[in-house]
Amino acid sequence: MNSTELPSGTVTFLFTDIEGSTALLKQLGDRYADLLADQRRILREIFSRHDGQEVDTQGDAFFYSFPRATEAVSAAVEAQQAIYAHDWPEDVDVLIRMGLHTGEPLTWEEGYLGIDVHRAARIAHVGHGGQVLLSETTKPLVMDDLADGVGLRDLGDHRLKDLRRPERVFQLIVAELPSDFPALRSLESQPNNLPIQPTSLVGRDADLESARALLSRPDVRLLTLSGAGGTGKTRLGLQLAADLLDEFADGVFLIPLAPIIDPKLVISTVAQTLGVRDSGAQPILDALVEYLQHKQMLLFLDNFEHLSEAAPDVSRLLEMCPHITILISSREALHVRGEFEFYVPPLSLPDLSHVSTRELVSKSPAVDLFSQRAQAVHPDFHLTDENAKSVAEICARLDGLPLAIELAAARVKLFSPKALLRQLLDVNGRSSLHLLGQGPRDAPERHRTLRAAIDWSYELLDHEEQRLIQLLSVFAGGFTFAAAEAVCCLSDAKLVSGQEEIPAVDVLEGLASLLDKSLIRQEERADDQPRFNMLELIRDYAWEKLKESSRESLIRERHANFFLDLVHEAAPKLKGSEQKVWLERLEEEHNNLRSALKWFVQRAEEGDEVSAESGVRMAGALWGFWDTHGFISEGREWLRKMIELSGTPTNARVDALNGAAMLARRQSDIAEALQLYEQGLTIAREIDYKAGRAEVHGGLGFLLEYQGADDELVKSHYADSLALWREVGDKRGIATALGPQAHRAASANDFVQANLLFEESLSLFREVQDKREIAGALWNLGQIAVVMGHYKQAIQMYSESRVNYEELKDLHGVATQQRSLAEVEAYQGNTIRARALYEEALTSFRSLEDTRCTSSSLVGLAGVVMDQEDLTGATALILECLNLSREIGFKPAEAKALRLLGKCDLAQGNLESARAHFIESLHVAQELGHRQDIAEIMDGLASVATAHADYDRSAKLFSAAETLRDSVGIRLPDVLAAENQTWNEMALSSLGESAYESARAEGALLSVEQAIELMITEE
Repeated sequence: MNSTELPSGTVTFLFTDIEGSTALLKQLGDRYADLLADQRRILREIFSRHDGQEVDTQGDAFFYSFPRATEAVSAAVEAQQAIYAHDWPEDVDVLIRMGLHTGEPLTWEEGYLGIDVHRAARIAHVGHGGQVLLSETTKPLVMDDLADGVGLRDLGDHRLKDLRRPERVFQLIVAELPSDFPALRSLESQPNNLPIQPTSLVGRDADLESARALLSRPDVRLLTLSGAGGTGKTRLGLQLAADLLDEFADGVFLIPLAPIIDPKLVISTVAQTLGVRDSGAQPILDALVEYLQHKQMLLFLDNFEHLSEAAPDVSRLLEMCPHITILISSREALHVRGEFEFYVPPLSLPDLSHVSTRELVSKSPAVDLFSQRAQAVHPDFHLTDENAKSVAEICARLDGLPLAIELAAARVKLFSPKALLRQLLDVNGRSSLHLLGQGPRDAPERHRTLRAAIDWSYELLDHEEQRLIQLLSVFAGGFTFAAAEAVCCLSDAKLVSGQEEIPAVDVLEGLASLLDKSLIRQEERADDQPRFNMLELIRDYAWEKLKESSRESLIRERHANFFLDLVHEAAPKLKGSEQKVWLERLEEEHNNLRSALKWFVQRAEEGDEVSAESGVRMAGALWGFWDTHGFISEGREWLRKMIELSGTPTNARVDALNGAAMLARRQSDIAEALQLYEQGLTIAREIDYKAGRAEVHGGLGFLLEYQGADDELVKSHYADSLALWREVGDKRGIATALGPQAHRAASANDFVQANLLFEESLSLFREVQDKREIAGALWNLGQIAVVMGHYKQAIQMYSESRVNYEELKDLHGVATQQRSLAEVEAYQGNTIRARALYEEALTSFRSLEDTRCTSSSLVGLAGVVMDQEDLTGATALILECLNLSREIGFKPAEAKALRLLGKCDLAQGNLESARAHFIESLHVAQELGHRQDIAEIMDGLASVATAHADYDRSAKLFSAAETLRDSVGIRLPDVLAAENQTWNEMALSSLGESAYESARAEGALLSVEQAIELMITEE
């Protein structure tokens, strides 16, 4: 059900299910389906009459919500009466247990969230068929409004299976229905020693279900809950044990092992917990086996990781006692026969790539846990739209680790979420661990601070494992086995601590051991190549240990050099058939690349010239990746730092300057881009780096043309670029240099030549298998197709281009195709589709800080919004575009914005303002030499003339615009042609056919200059 249809605020929940449904199924066979259908029909009819809303149904169970507790109770009473009176087949008894509880849950798209839902389900679970139970919260809401013949019986306090404090439970007594039932199935009804838990279990429903399903299998008698310290293995295990209480006739027992030091004491600790005394007459294991041999019991051995030598004793216990099941929590598996392992992951996190609001993040288990624990220490704390993003980022910084989240939430008494996040992200590099201390005093010692929890795991490692985890902390965002072996295997380096040389680490064995101990995690990957990572908090801890040793500088140097080599291996492959694979590889290693660059910057600032040159080589090779995947601002910053720190004239420096210039162009920083290109050209000439010169000439040609510089100078740069690429025999470079030549042909309205050049460029790009450039060439061809009115062909080109960009995760390229497809949709009158595409493109360009493409998207979107008759919205978009395009000197967008502003004025009857804006647009279009724009401005001023009843001028200008478009082979889109037709028909009607055709004939003979003169002459 949609959450908007569910009752909200104070809600009463009703859970129902049939007692003994499995036995009924066996008894009735196929006829059980009819019984189930009758039961569902009866309940649904009654519950709906009382304003109940069905939240969920599974098998014979229902979950309903009611806006009023009185209606929920009335529905339950009427339902039990109807079920009791119904004529069931073969005299079977259908007994339904029901549980009600009232609370204030959160709603989301799949229903309700919160502890109140679980409380209602737990209350129903402890009842018997035919029984209706109420919580103490619901009782006062209904006790004064009970129907005649209905009463309440106080059943006392009972511990439900959520392990919380005892809950007072009440039973509805209904006249003429059974009222005497066995004792409730609460924890007290069966043998157990499960402790009361001070807090609820949050976000583990799926894990509970999966683990419970495992333990329900007859072949699973030993299940180990494994995971890193602080993931909540104990709490999950306790809840799992409580949920399984009904399945073990002789009880469920917790055996805490954390205080035990000697593995030999494990069996005696189990025996002591179960009351089996060590009389000395026989070994304690034999005595325990004798006690358990015929018992159906679940034993929960909690915190086994430091007692692994006792694993054979556990195995023997299982062999000798065929009816017991053992559940274990441990940071590593026991590695004995018959063991099943269940990994307990951190809590799932919200997606931080989207804007985080309360509604979006509240369904995250990690955020839910933070909110609940924060309210426990600061009752006024609430998750809001203002703090939701900070809370989500806190949970992400803490890797979704429950212990860390609980410790952080306790700090809301001192810090707001935003301030707390700043503390966790200390710019001075301090670990988060210092903030996460002083948990509850009644918690186990190892759980009072996060450091204590990690200390516990670290001290269980041998010396070599401790050293390896220190070395692995140099990796940011994960690592491959090859990377770990290359960086951490120190057999080829002298690493000395004091006077003692440290031997090489066996990386393979070490990784396997750390994986077993849940200190690193292995990721699932499509290519079957293992990749590992550490929880960030464990990495912080290991990094502290590394810094305390003498190994930090050497290991950071090896790490940086390894990734420098990786980047240089990637560089040529980013321009060919393996482009997608290597872009993804660099994306995967991006945090490691950042860390390597940071090291080179640090060493260069200390005066190390080798690091400065290494950094410039690395950044210069990465700019294409940054450009493709949208890290433009970050890439510019790294390149700026490296260029400043390195002064040696090398090919790498030229590449870095070219890359920095290209990224500056992306963000319309033309002045800086020109300066960078000029520096690059000087060095490239000095060292005779022809490919570098070719790149620079192409960039300079583009920028100078953009600025409206001398045409001969622009042509010379483009020509030099193409000649140099041909000289070095670089097909990709040649294809790139053909692009500007084609654009110039298109600007001169030679669309046939432009198309031929773009086709040649595309062919070369296909030959070298450069997907990104293939996508760009397809886009260019699509633009030509649009101008010539071949919309179907344009859509095919743009769509193929978009697929390529999407495969490469090129955000800019995808956004460009979205904008281009939007233009075609708008030309065909598909405004809804066009608007959606423009809005997606605009969002992307804003995020990339590309002001040039942002302004183009704004003006395109404005045109569509105007077509949807929202003139206010269109005007706002136009003015934003106008300000932005003038700020960066982007004349094409400025000209179009002014033209659209004129159309908005015209639509609102502001004729003088419309005329002024069209003429201002004309001046910009004349400066650019854009005849297509001039023709559209003629249409606009012709429309103004019609509105002024100057029909003769109108007919002449419309005719002159058509002649101009025909002369350069440009087709006017149908939607614009339809607009013009409306104005033309007005002129025809007023002038008469003869005068109208005469005016049109005169207009067709006007030169462009004459037509412009007619446009600007006062009416």
